[in-house]
Amino acid sequence: KEVILGALDVGNAILWPFRTLRPGIVAVPLDTRSAVENTLLANIVTLTPGTMSIDLSPDGKTLYVHVLDMDSPDAVRKNIKEGLERRLIQLFD
Repeated sequence: KEVILGALDVGNAILWPFRTLRPGIVAVPLDTRSAVENTLLANIVTLTPGTMSIDLSPDGKTLYVHVLDMDSPDAVRKNIKEGLERRLIQLFD
């Protein structure tokens, strides 16, 4: 679902080049419990069109994500936390 929605957003940005994009970097606090989960989450975020993981804090508790077009940093955090991260944690339980 996230990949399809991201692809539609990126496609929209390409088809409407005069549209004003609002790029940004968002700090996402993590509830993951291992380096493996952190790595998988960072890769999943990067595979989602319009987003790219750019850094992980040294303590592994915060993932920094670049977003191509962002309405709200809180919405991006919520999307990652309640969607991608929650499913990943469930996978490892």
